[in-house]
Amino acid sequence: MIELGEHKLSVHGKVRMKCLDRQDDLRNKGFEKIVLSHFGEFTIDFISEISERVEEYMVSSGDQKIVIRRMFTILMEGMKNVREHGLHDERGRQIGYLIIAQSPEKYKLEVANLVRTEDLEGLKEYIAKLNSYGENELRDKYNEVLDKEFLNTEGSAGLGMIITRLKTGDTIHFESDTIDSGMCTCSFMVSLNRS
Repeated sequence: MIELGEHKLSVHGKVRMKCLDRQDDLRNKGFEKIVLSHFGEFTIDFISEISERVEEYMVSSGDQKIVIRRMFTILMEGMKNVREHGLHDERGRQIGYLIIAQSPEKYKLEVANLVRTEDLEGLKEYIAKLNSYGENELRDKYNEVLDKEFLNTEGSAGLGMIITRLKTGDTIHFESDTIDSGMCTCSFMVSLNRS
């Protein structure tokens, strides 16, 4: 584990440590290349710049257009989730992290943000429920949430997670780590096949 001195005890420092540790974990699991790693805030300019850079990288790597489009959608939904739902650190910054790792067969995308500890169980249950759905159930859930979104101005009720499941065809892996008594990191990881 990489040490950050006295700053490692702050909310900011703990989330940064988690990002660095996750990169090591991914390399140890066969993802030789870390295509992108970002820790910090997810500004509109950053989101725009990163989506362009990832697309350019994937084109230069010879990935098919359908894989690039899927990655773009998943990436945008993940970064949007951080901006819409992430808590702020002790300095008022809405921090999170994003990692895209590559193996010869697939990409692994992980996005994380801060959430209230009291919301954690509900998130776990929601992800478990989404992961249990077959493709038809998932499409029905997508249509149901989309219909509700037009009638409700309070948010998308997990539409991004449903889209992510549909685009990857794989389950969403969920992890959390306690930061302090009222806050934890919440990370969502998906795999995207390159062929």
